[in-house]
Amino acid sequence: MSFEKMQGLKDVRQQVRKHPHKKYGKQDLSRIQYITLHHSGTSSGDAFSFADYHVRHHGWPGIGYHFVITRNGTLQWTNSLETVSYHTGGQNSGNIGVCLTGVGSFTLSQIVSLDRLLILLTGQFKIPVRNVLGHNEHPGQHTSCPGMNMAAVRTGLYQRNSKLTANRKNEQASILLKEMNGIFRRGMKGAKIRDLQNLLVLAGERLPEYGADGIYGQETESAVRSFQRKHGLNIDGIAGPKTLTMLARIIGQTPSF
Repeated sequence: MSFEKMQGLKDVRQQVRKHPHKKYGKQDLSRIQYITLHHSGTSSGDAFSFADYHVRHHGWPGIGYHFVITRNGTLQWTNSLETVSYHTGGQNSGNIGVCLTGVGSFTLSQIVSLDRLLILLTGQFKIPVRNVLGHNEHPGQHTSCPGMNMAAVRTGLYQRNSKLTANRKNEQASILLKEMNGIFRRGMKGAKIRDLQNLLVLAGERLPEYGADGIYGQETESAVRSFQRKHGLNIDGIAGPKTLTMLARIIGQTPSF
């Protein structure tokens, strides 16, 4: 699956402010080899306010990022990936810039959106997980941006990518059923619930407020009901054998990222 087909992606490339005369350079998509994460350094804002600032204050050709993730988890696509925009000094070629609104502290909705975006981008453009960096991890950068634990981000990506690409459809389904056998319902807690929540998100469901917190609460139950509704299952909000089998099948059918 390509990132362009992500559920909830907002394409605002033609709507954000651009400089009347200046233009960013272009590159071939085959040159993309890095993803760099940023925070906005502000408590609020979105692609439109950041584009205004970059153009009016810095005099840049347009917004510096390729994607912006707002506090409510909305993912805004702000520059074509062929665009060599300004987001990491001296390191912009072959580099996708992703900005999360905030100052080193982010909402669960943002983390869920970031997780899905990174999985798709690293797969689609064959970007090694080791090349997913924070702004301050590039040479010559003197900043605290993005204010997050990048080692933890990369570890999560390694874990997700290994699950998505190491096995074919039937093997993937078998592993899921073996690890997730049982009946899961509201009120339960633990690692298996967290795994269930992550798989629900990867299957296209949303956990915007609490994310994969390992607690089977109302939000998780609603996501299970949504999944059941979409796939013709009994809508009871309980992840039993039939729901888990369908979840394994849907995840297994997702093309390797």
